[in-house]
Amino acid sequence: MATVDTSTITNTLPDPEFVTKSFRFILDRGIMGLGSGILKSRDGNHVAVVLPELHDDDNYSNEDLLKEMMSKFTPKRKNEFMMIPNHNSAVSANQPRGHFNINFVVAYNPSAPSLYIFDPPKIVDNWHQAVVFKTEPKDITTQIITFLNGEPTEEVAFGFRHNAPIKSTNLKTAGIRPGVPHPWDDFRQTSIRIIVFLSSGSYDAINYQEV
Repeated sequence: MATVDTSTITNTLPDPEFVTKSFRFILDRGIMGLGSGILKSRDGNHVAVVLPELHDDDNYSNEDLLKEMMSKFTPKRKNEFMMIPNHNSAVSANQPRGHFNINFVVAYNPSAPSLYIFDPPKIVDNWHQAVVFKTEPKDITTQIITFLNGEPTEEVAFGFRHNAPIKSTNLKTAGIRPGVPHPWDDFRQTSIRIIVFLSSGSYDAINYQEV
């Protein structure tokens, strides 16, 4: 079982390689095959959660979906997934466990296709566009690093190592009233999909204890 801190976005890329692999998996799924689910890094420290579409009559939020999927997500249909990305065949992965923090949030429109990264240091609905059409996933990763004010310093296999400053954004106080839903809840009845990248802040002591 995993818990999520949904009050803060740190706006960092702690693992660009995982981000690049995740985008490759997501882009390769196309418009109709994306579905929803969780992508997990090999070490389990990083996950990307592709949220299902929200409809006008849904009485829950993207925040609710994120918490539910991280705590008890179970694939039910062919277009739902939980796997380590960028493998020749689907690889089952254990449910993420421990406490996870939100690194950054993107809005992906597979029908355009286009990608927007959420960066609200002062304005809570500030979305920057990252190019997707015929763009390599590692180039998308590089552009996101630039949006987050980090300069790539060393190219690696699937992305970049970098020294990006942390720009923590408290969503409960950064330009919105306490208790107001997260700004990505405006995406309802649309093809735009919310993708949340998270990293582990702590592990379940019992499940991960070595004996």
